[in-house]
Amino acid sequence: MAFRHGVYTSEVPTSILPSRSVDSNVVVAVGTAAVHTLAAGKPVYVNKPRMFYSYDEVVSEMGWDATHFSDYTLQELTYSHFALYRGAPLVLINVFDPAKHKTSVADEAVTLADGVAVLAHEYVANVRVSAGATMQTTHSVDNEAVTLSSGTGRLAHENVSNVVVSEETDGVDNILDEGTDYTLDAASGVITRLDTGGISSPNATLNVNYSYAATEAGTAVLFAAWKPITYKVVFKANGGKGKMKAQTLTYDKPATLTANAFKRSGKTFLGWAADAGATEPEVTNKSTALTLTTEKGATVTLYAIWG
Repeated sequence: MAFRHGVYTSEVPTSILPSRSVDSNVVVAVGTAAVHTLAAGKPVYVNKPRMFYSYDEVVSEMGWDATHFSDYTLQELTYSHFALYRGAPLVLINVFDPAKHKTSVADEAVTLADGVAVLAHEYVANVRVSAGATMQTTHSVDNEAVTLSSGTGRLAHENVSNVVVSEETDGVDNILDEGTDYTLDAASGVITRLDTGGISSPNATLNVNYSYAATEAGTAVLFAAWKPITYKVVFKANGGKGKMKAQTLTYDKPATLTANAFKRSGKTFLGWAADAGATEPEVTNKSTALTLTTEKGATVTLYAIWG
């Protein structure tokens, strides 16, 4: 009988992909840039690789939003690559398309306070203006002098609120109490002196601070507000057996893909790919997916790759 002597090795396929050593490399990143902040007329690059050699080049071509720095993934990489580690070049692929990734908001009612109103959403763009709309506005009035006549006085405006009434006596401005010193009809703006109260006379001059609401003809502004899209990921066994449910992901929001549940006799699961005939995976098992598509409501199919 023959015996084998010595040490022997054999290679067994696994799902672990070895790293490769190289002499140099270029960082290529796919993510979102604040391209909607670019000046009018500048080109907006979407899903196109662009090479940069400096921080300023990125800002000039990809835009920059310092206020919402962390909302755009390519901004953090740009800052790290150029400002912190002084590396170059850097290839960026922006997938944020302002023309597609938006949700329209129509007929949002806003109330102006001293001519200023805050919308319900940030990241607005594509402003459209239409004339002849009606708006409810709120204004403030300070130190309006109202002289009573036979105990009654009328403010310059109707529909008042936050009313503070006072009367100056011997150089002191005394605050008066509604219901004790006077009554107020907010709708008409009429103040009536109470005989048992502290107002000096039926013909006294009062000092009044208040706000009033007015319906005015003006300009209605409609905005488009950004809302992340959602899409579905479907898993295919690609020669294997088993069942896996589809997974819903949100654009630009990291999420862990569902762990592989397929099995194939004599084969080792390597990962996922968009092409059923691929020999190497594009996505590993249970990896974190950031953006697999930019199309709202799309279905992304991932095929199991076996080795």
